[in-house]
Amino acid sequence: MLTDCVARKPADAMSSKRLAARGLVVLAVLAGAPSAIAGGPVATPASASPECNYPTHYNTIICPRSRSEASRYCIRAAEYSAPNSPFIDHRGGTPGSPRTGYAVGSTARYTVAFYASDITGCSPVGNRRISYFQELRNGSQGVFRPNSRVLTTVTNSAFNVNSALTAPYNCTTDAAGSSVRLSVRITWTAKPGWGKDAVRTFHSKSQIVCP
Repeated sequence: MLTDCVARKPADAMSSKRLAARGLVVLAVLAGAPSAIAGGPVATPASASPECNYPTHYNTIICPRSRSEASRYCIRAAEYSAPNSPFIDHRGGTPGSPRTGYAVGSTARYTVAFYASDITGCSPVGNRRISYFQELRNGSQGVFRPNSRVLTTVTNSAFNVNSALTAPYNCTTDAAGSSVRLSVRITWTAKPGWGKDAVRTFHSKSQIVCP
C-alpha cells in the first residue's frame, strides 16, 4: 500500500500542472490575447482605428503602415490620381493626358475631359480636392494667368470630368503667339493626427490660339 501511495504522488503533481497550464490558456483566450490555439491572426502594427478590426474591417492601406507612412502614401496617391485621360471602360487612361480644346467655331467655349482615380482607401487619413481652370498667356512670352472660373470637386471616389469652361480669347487684342492651357490643382487635407497637407498643380501642354 505504501508503494502505491508513493507512485501516485508524481502523477497527481503532473495532473495539477497540466490543469494549471490549461487554465492559463483558457484565461488568455478569454482575455483576448493572441493565441495559435484560438486560431486568430496576430495583430498587425497598425492604427487602433475601427478600419483595422480584423477580419470584419481591414484597410490594406493604413493598417500595415505607421501613421507617417500612411500619410506619405496617401499624399502621393492623391497627387497622382488626376488628371488621367478620360474615362474608358471604368478605368482612367494615360496619366497626365486630359483632353482639352475649343469647340468648333468658338473662341470662348473651352471643353475639358479627364479622369480622377479612386483613393477611398485613404479616406481615414484625409480628403482630396481637385480644382481645374484655364490659363491664358498673352503673347509668346510672359506668364499664364487664370482665364476662366475655377471648378472644384471634393471626393476620394473616382469621378470623370466632362465639362466646358467659358474662357474667351480675342486675337485682335491678344498678341500673336498667345496660348492657353489647363491647370489642375490637387489639394490634400490631412485629418487630425494624420500628418501634413499637400498641394500639387498640373499644367497641360499649351495650345496656341493666336498664331
